[in-house]
Amino acid sequence: MKGFLTGIVTGLAIGYLTAPRSGKDTRSQLTEAATQQTKGLKEQWNKTVARGKQMVDDVKTNSGLFKSQPNLFADIQSGKLDKYMNEADIARRKLKEGYNDKVAESAEAIKADVTKA
Repeated sequence: MKGFLTGIVTGLAIGYLTAPRSGKDTRSQLTEAATQQTKGLKEQWNKTVARGKQMVDDVKTNSGLFKSQPNLFADIQSGKLDKYMNEADIARRKLKEGYNDKVAESAEAIKADVTKA
């Protein structure tokens, strides 16, 4: 820790002795640079926050998971939930059948290649 502080003091002394401008000018320049950087960071932060809010809104709109409870209960009562579950089950079965067909085709092709060899 002592070496660290010594390094800081030494660096400040060298900087002070070799500075091309007066302290007032240097402080003014540093303040201006810090202000510009802060302004840029604030703008970027605001853009990022806006983008994040837009993404959350898109997910809410497209997913249907954030329906209000009265609408959710109405869907359940009208049988839409069962309909969606049945459609999902049918889609799962079709995917499974397609996968099984591809595996069977691959097995047949391998068997034919082995028989030829």
